[in-house]
Amino acid sequence: MSEKYDSPLELKRFTSKEEFDLLDKRDWELVAHYADNTGGEAKGYYQAIDLPPYIPGPLYVLELWRDVLGGRGVIYLTCGASRQPMPNAPHETRIELMTYAREPNIKIATFLAGLGMYPFKYNTFLDFNHTMEFPDGKGIIDNSPLTAAIFVPPFIEAKSKELRTMKFKDGSHAHILWYLPVYPAERHYFKTNGGKLFTKFAENGVDIADYFRRPVDTAL
Repeated sequence: MSEKYDSPLELKRFTSKEEFDLLDKRDWELVAHYADNTGGEAKGYYQAIDLPPYIPGPLYVLELWRDVLGGRGVIYLTCGASRQPMPNAPHETRIELMTYAREPNIKIATFLAGLGMYPFKYNTFLDFNHTMEFPDGKGIIDNSPLTAAIFVPPFIEAKSKELRTMKFKDGSHAHILWYLPVYPAERHYFKTNGGKLFTKFAENGVDIADYFRRPVDTAL
């Protein structure tokens, strides 16, 4: 994928039963998949509004609360990014996206929805082990030093194997990509050393849901 990314977008939070009725059977299949395999409690539903005509909408973001790495946290997950295969993707790949945060933050939810649009906006695709870096050295959250990211399977969940792939009743399936914000140096280390980055995280007690965490030493 392109190593730079920007995507202005606006989300609207669901406030009425009529808005929940907008979700179709396929959406509810995905919501159930998320709930069953994360154990999270749904606290918010958002819809991306005024999508461009080339985006296969509608596109939603779910906010689930649960214990994340020893403390209460939030999981944001897209719903609808997989309505169509991504352009130029091998094997007509479809994706949904997820990320963790220590506290609820609408900027994170909005950004994740933007990532769901990214392949269709730029005629490309996202996949496991892809990486990215933000323009102008700015992260999602103001003053966050995590200005790069990697995409990996959601392997820290108890049911990670089940969560990783969503099989829909219509015969299609989608990969669930975990968007993990990192320091630029950590991104470069991951591109060379892969999963060894997570060994460093574990050795240093890194809270990967903290957008203001300290970096790990990637020089060793």
